[in-house]
Amino acid sequence: MSKVIVMHELGHPATDRARSRGWMLGGMLGLALLVGCSSPAPTPASTQTLPPAVDTTPEPEPALTREQRLERWLEEGDRALSADRLLSPLGDNAHDRYRAVLIYDPDNTRAISGLQAIALRYLDLARSAAARSALSQAQGYLDLAESVDPGNPLVAEFSEKVSNQRARLQSASPLTQDGQVVQLNGELLRQRADELVVDLQQLARRVKDTGEFLLIVARTDAEGRWIYQQMRDGVPNYLLRGDIHRGSPPRIELQPPL
Repeated sequence: MSKVIVMHELGHPATDRARSRGWMLGGMLGLALLVGCSSPAPTPASTQTLPPAVDTTPEPEPALTREQRLERWLEEGDRALSADRLLSPLGDNAHDRYRAVLIYDPDNTRAISGLQAIALRYLDLARSAAARSALSQAQGYLDLAESVDPGNPLVAEFSEKVSNQRARLQSASPLTQDGQVVQLNGELLRQRADELVVDLQQLARRVKDTGEFLLIVARTDAEGRWIYQQMRDGVPNYLLRGDIHRGSPPRIELQPPL
């Protein structure tokens, strides 16, 4: 009787092993289900190493020495002189550059020569204007040359010549009549002088009274048209009859009425 009780309390060994195996399988299955139902752990994002930022800020230019600064101004002055930027534009002309050098180095021979070259360039322009009898323009160029290089003997010499030329023109008669031919002062005609305009308009009023025919002889077509226009302005609302021929010396030939 006591033997049966012992067996009942201890249980059958095979049965106990089966029951234990079932519990283990059940536990493993439950763990698998829990793992399967849970969210997968996020995969960490791959990290990428970025290149360092490039600094695009330009490096400041090294400070120029006094000699380097003067050399730069001299080179800029030479380029401006070659391009005929003599006194303009403001801040970018040869005169300003050379003067800047002389402020720091008053005896700089290149800067002094540069100013003399500017004055000579204006002197050349004055000569060209005087050759066209544009004396007011010539004097303007001479004034600029004097302001750039005061006391330049070449400028002073030519300025005197322009003054003498102006005096000769002022003393010359705009018109000289010889019979039916009116000679025109060629120099006054080149510069379209006011005194010549006055005499041409006076001649036109006389021609209006006589009805004479005009034959205008001029060195260029433009010069002939200018003569005719000045005469027409002297007799408004009257048609001057005439013709224009090219020739020299400039003159007006008065012909009997047709």
